[in-house]
Amino acid sequence: MSSLQLHTLRLPATLENLDRAREFVLGHVPAALEPKADLVLEELYLNVVNHAYAGAATGAAGWGEVEIACGVEPDPASPRFHLCLTDWGPPFDPLALPDPDLEAGLDDREPGGLGVHLVKRMASTLEYVRTADAANRLHCCFVFKA
Repeated sequence: MSSLQLHTLRLPATLENLDRAREFVLGHVPAALEPKADLVLEELYLNVVNHAYAGAATGAAGWGEVEIACGVEPDPASPRFHLCLTDWGPPFDPLALPDPDLEAGLDDREPGGLGVHLVKRMASTLEYVRTADAANRLHCCFVFKA
């Protein structure tokens, strides 16, 4: 990843800032990945807004920040787009969630988890870390054809 240059945006984690986050990422993602990256960003961003900070979804006091970093690793053999979201909420590893039971009827399913399942299916690789500065960082990598 030595040739990887990440572009970074840090903003309050509110519903009102979702469009800013999307414009930022879509300004750096390769065209072939736009729909996939947009969907993954929206799911992860809304998870931060709705779960990492109490009151963020309603605009109430208590919201925190989210940092979005993204960029292309221009490996000629296998170019990759990297997308990282960082929040400073309570520790939470979305990759540790069990996959939802997609065979169960709607009345028998546990609520939630479909968005994370979708992200797991769309990204080439995912990595979660809890950083030394008490942040949750989820790193998504998408391999694409140049």
